[in-house]
Amino acid sequence: MQQSGDLTKVSHGADMCAAPRAQFYFNLPEVQKAFHGNRTSLSYSWKGCYSDKFKFNENDKNRDMLPTLKRLLQQSVHITIFSGDVDALVPAVGTLQHLYKLAEDLNIKSTKEETWSYENKDGGRKYSFGDLLTFFIVKGGDHHVTFSQPSQALYIFTNFTINRIHNDKQ
Repeated sequence: MQQSGDLTKVSHGADMCAAPRAQFYFNLPEVQKAFHGNRTSLSYSWKGCYSDKFKFNENDKNRDMLPTLKRLLQQSVHITIFSGDVDALVPAVGTLQHLYKLAEDLNIKSTKEETWSYENKDGGRKYSFGDLLTFFIVKGGDHHVTFSQPSQALYIFTNFTINRIHNDKQ
């Protein structure tokens, strides 16, 4: 399969051209046939849900999220945040410093710092702040952890969801 045009990988871990590559791939006739897609021979191409409607608003790029996190924690909303340890755009150590400051402002103690495992391998570091706030640093994860370490990201999300359901039933 050859893709028209040059789409290049612009970072080591994240493929910034994932959306155009997916669009190209899912419009291939053999792929549509394998997925039982476009069985009615639609006249238009498949497009993902990453349309223009979901583009990042440039005006929000410097918005401080700490006040929002603070309000959520004050309302006892459980929060899990994760970041990759090789994220050069938003370094995990910077996020961790902000979370320590936030916890201090809310008088929440850092209750646990530990290594977490995924499939019997080192998954990274886990920091717990009281019962409400957890921060995971994902080993080998870049700015887009869900692309660079998708299994670990799913593991974190699944455990957050299951723990919330389990704890809410008690």
